[in-house]
Amino acid sequence: MKQYMILMKGFTGLLRTDKLNDEIEVLFEDGVGSLIACLGKNDDSPIIYLNSEGSPYAVVANNFREFLSLLYYGTYGVLEIEPYLSYLKAKKRFEKRNAEFNRLMPSGSDVEYLNEIIERLKSEYKSYDDIVNWLKKNGIDRPVSPFKQILNAFQSNDNIEDRINSVLE
Repeated sequence: MKQYMILMKGFTGLLRTDKLNDEIEVLFEDGVGSLIACLGKNDDSPIIYLNSEGSPYAVVANNFREFLSLLYYGTYGVLEIEPYLSYLKAKKRFEKRNAEFNRLMPSGSDVEYLNEIIERLKSEYKSYDDIVNWLKKNGIDRPVSPFKQILNAFQSNDNIEDRINSVLE
């Protein structure tokens, strides 16, 4: 993880390398204080999103390697998943109550939008190509659909909210 952190310092000012507590290691913070963090102490721990306003918070990757694959979309692209996480959490609440869920998926929740982000990153961040080359060199492929990958992580960590709540208390 340290080699990755050194490389990321040239990519974005969002990088943080501190711990929120003994169980949460912060990876990124956006301009309003929302965090992407590791929930645990090893590379197999889930990566979570913690909104600065308290909700939503959810898992965004099953492990650190999956999270790294999302960085093809830059840290901005990773932080853009918040509306999708809100959608998934609302859908889950309705399904638990066996209620009908009619809310539309949020705009920007598609691969074409994230591809636009990639094009913007190529021009805005001088280190973007270095990041991509490092990911490829380390055998980390760009996900075919980051939304399917996030959905899989969301579904694979069904009790993540309880775990986050217990760690944050």
